[in-house]
Amino acid sequence: MLKHFTEKKLRSRAGKHKLRIVVNGTCPLQPDRLVTCATNYWVGQRLEFTPMWIPALSGIASKIVQWEFGGNFVNDTWQRFIVVGTDPIIIDYYGAVTYSNNPALLTQENTHAWWVSGDQEYHAHIGQHLTFNNGQQVAVTEMGKFKMQRPRLISKNMCQDLSELNLPFDVPIRECLFVSETSGGVSLGEFNGGYARFWASFLSRPGDKFVETQIVNSYRQWGANAPLDSGTNWWFDGEGEKFGGKSLAGEDGVGIIQQTDKYPRIPKDEPEYHLRDIFKTYMRYRPQEAGSIFVTLGRVDWSWSVDGQFANGQWSDPAPGSISAPTWHEDEGFPDWIADTPNPQ
Repeated sequence: MLKHFTEKKLRSRAGKHKLRIVVNGTCPLQPDRLVTCATNYWVGQRLEFTPMWIPALSGIASKIVQWEFGGNFVNDTWQRFIVVGTDPIIIDYYGAVTYSNNPALLTQENTHAWWVSGDQEYHAHIGQHLTFNNGQQVAVTEMGKFKMQRPRLISKNMCQDLSELNLPFDVPIRECLFVSETSGGVSLGEFNGGYARFWASFLSRPGDKFVETQIVNSYRQWGANAPLDSGTNWWFDGEGEKFGGKSLAGEDGVGIIQQTDKYPRIPKDEPEYHLRDIFKTYMRYRPQEAGSIFVTLGRVDWSWSVDGQFANGQWSDPAPGSISAPTWHEDEGFPDWIADTPNPQ
């Protein structure tokens, strides 16, 4: 609770006034019950919180404000940058745009937040320490209840291409992950399988947006080329919102996210090749309201590695060091990467 504002509600001058919390300018919250307008917020939706005195207070010289909220939320955005010029100052931003929780924004009279957790009721708390023009000081706290909706997972499959469900003829389906030799290279999979194909469906509202965003930790070296090595960092590897790849929930409110990787591949350049890819694929959602952001509904991890050597006039058979099939994980985090993945093909 708000430790700095433990006094009882305002007496004397402010005792005839009531403090309320208003969301998005139209919804006054109640401390003991859910009002109708406070039941239809969705994760990723920007909520603006404003204190409102009924009737209005006057003669305030200064105030100290502290907000607290329940649940997992963010209220600020950040991105890596470097200074590339000083006269004038030029800043070059790079990597993922992601979100964090900035405590300083919780001391502003009007504040905002985006929730990543949901499917439950939360409380908004505010404390105000007021100093009036006559020197009188008083403190008050107030809270309000609201409900945060979150898309519900309907089903998921970690080894199926959705296009297979609608084909008018039978297609032989092979295992999820296997290595195959292609012209001039080695690939993870081929047309009828062997690549990471997985999907999940969610219930939200018609027109809400869904997207997958994939990042990779990778080491690749082929022929005499210097290695492409992300080290401990991650590269952007999916289509995701960066390239506008989105799907909308249908009239029934069902949204589907399918991983869209295009057959990871390493060239067979003499005298050897080495590859290690560890993928994280984020299933993400954004509601329709203005100012909304994409939030994570779940994450799928998968990986593969392969090595080959050219000796005595021929290549060794592809020798996967390891293959990890797609695995679903509960996650509310934001994907973070430092750069786009270099293309070795």
